[in-house]
Amino acid sequence: MTLKITYAGTMRGQKLYTVTSEGDRFFTGTLDEVKRFILIHNTKVRERQDAADALLLSIRAAS
Repeated sequence: MTLKITYAGTMRGQKLYTVTSEGDRFFTGTLDEVKRFILIHNTKVRERQDAADALLLSIRAAS
């Protein structure tokens, strides 16, 4: 999944950005908030992939 950051506009003097992927909007916030969202998102994706890989290894080892 590729995340895309686009400028959404200005609100109360702050520039806001939106994180989207394949047309779905995931998050809108300041640039610092968007960076933090992406960092957390990527960490969770990595953790889930590691858990899936570990499960696959244990299933293969049991066979």
